[in-house]
Amino acid sequence: MGKRKLDRPSSWKDCTMASFDVLKSIADGLSTAFVWPDEGEFRGETWHFNDAHAGAFDPLLLDRSTARMMLTLHDALNDQNQTKFREWVGKGRGEFGALWEMTMERVKIKGFAAIRSA
Repeated sequence: MGKRKLDRPSSWKDCTMASFDVLKSIADGLSTAFVWPDEGEFRGETWHFNDAHAGAFDPLLLDRSTARMMLTLHDALNDQNQTKFREWVGKGRGEFGALWEMTMERVKIKGFAAIRSA
């Protein structure tokens, strides 16, 4: 039996442009679907992926626990690297993925609170 390709919609509702401020609000609230400026545009309240990304990407759903872990890493960085971290959140999916990977490598979970690893 061959692989079946899932057809993804090219437009989405309830997405938010990725930013550090939104990351902070997710840590205190509900999960949010992130998109980035190079992937498409909002038309009204609906996100439309551009031709290069349509069918290949979904908005990235970010949960509260992951947001808290990422903020824990941010807070442990020096001022210069905190500035880079804040810029990278909204720069692109690749940069955000690199931040997520650094977070997973460096932050451990104890109960439901993210703490710095030793």
